[in-house]
Amino acid sequence: MRSYFDLLLLAVVIVYIIDVSGVMESIKGALSRWLGAKVSRIRPFDCSLCMIWWAGIIYIIAVGEFSLPTLTWVAVLSAMSTRIHRAIQFLQDAADAFFDFLTSKINGHGNE
Repeated sequence: MRSYFDLLLLAVVIVYIIDVSGVMESIKGALSRWLGAKVSRIRPFDCSLCMIWWAGIIYIIAVGEFSLPTLTWVAVLSAMSTRIHRAIQFLQDAADAFFDFLTSKINGHGNE
């Protein structure tokens, strides 16, 4: 059961790195400058769905948990990469709203 949770966390980390952090855009920009040509895709490394799939398979093989149920869980997580991205965005937006509210209360705004 732990491997299912580990795979979920792995998927969240992969989606954050690839889709949210902007590191892939920086890498593509650096590669474009180095090669002298526009690099638009570096699959599978800029595809969170692909990376969840391959990293998940490598993980379940490495920990000795390769089975049809765990492979199915990896497939489900990779298919849910866009939803994981939306959940991360929602959490970021909620945190932003909370800290904006907190800052406004500390600075005395909104006490009229």
